[in-house]
Amino acid sequence: MISLLKQVGQYLRLRRMLGFKLRHEGFMLPGFVRFITKHGGKITSKLALKWATIDPDASFGWWNHRLTMVREFAKFVHARNPQHEIPPRNLLTVPRHRRIKPYIFQRRDIVSLIKISRRRGGVYGETDATVLGLLAATGMRIGEVLGLDRDDIDWKNGILLIRSGKFGKSRQIPVHPSTLKALAHYQTVRDKLMPIVRSPAFFLSGAGTRIHHQNFHLRYLRLLRESGLGARNTYRPRIHDLRHTFIISTLAEWYRTGKDVQTKIASLSTYVGHVCPSNTYWYMTTTQDLLGQAVRRLDRSQGGCHD
Repeated sequence: MISLLKQVGQYLRLRRMLGFKLRHEGFMLPGFVRFITKHGGKITSKLALKWATIDPDASFGWWNHRLTMVREFAKFVHARNPQHEIPPRNLLTVPRHRRIKPYIFQRRDIVSLIKISRRRGGVYGETDATVLGLLAATGMRIGEVLGLDRDDIDWKNGILLIRSGKFGKSRQIPVHPSTLKALAHYQTVRDKLMPIVRSPAFFLSGAGTRIHHQNFHLRYLRLLRESGLGARNTYRPRIHDLRHTFIISTLAEWYRTGKDVQTKIASLSTYVGHVCPSNTYWYMTTTQDLLGQAVRRLDRSQGGCHD
């Protein structure tokens, strides 16, 4: 009987010969097999669902993606051994509305992650530190940061060009001079460590190619473990929470300084790439402090009305 792990290799080779890239499957299916091996060695719908939803803070889409990977692999295995179940398509119930409460990074959290990354040295250490800093400073999506090309930075005017962001939209975002300085520092270090240009990407891997989102995510998880940040919280801080932190911090600062949030929120929505301001307004409900400031502002505008 061929082991499940060997069948993973056969399955991946067959699918790739058919033209599938299988970026996630290459490292996630072996993990699934190790999980199955600990629980009897047979693929069942119950175990597939348990593995797919093992991260309670992940999105429904990510759960479904993991389950789909297992289902396709299970079809391959089931053809040899019918004792392995093929998880049905309706195993996951689509939630009506499920938005995960974001983790709000403190400044010390971000500084700690950047310091640990830099201590690793090499191009990966410098790249990861700068990527994390840019995420925190601009609220960009991780895909937008890793998708930056060298020509997308206007050094003279301090503007980043986001090409084909979410929903295929492009935009320009101005950045603070300190952020531009950090990017220039990275460029100098990068070119010293990687003098031969193999990719137009601004952020490079150790192979001189564009950073893979999943590879960056794995290094981020290691950073969390080393910093102890994940262990100190009831749910794991996600990379996307740096974007949440930027938006919430910006809104909170506007409330604290008496800015007209109603007027300015449209510009913030444009800056972070939201399709409409209502997506940005949602962040007001995610932290008690921000919601409290909004309520106090409303009370003052209405002359301190009470129930």
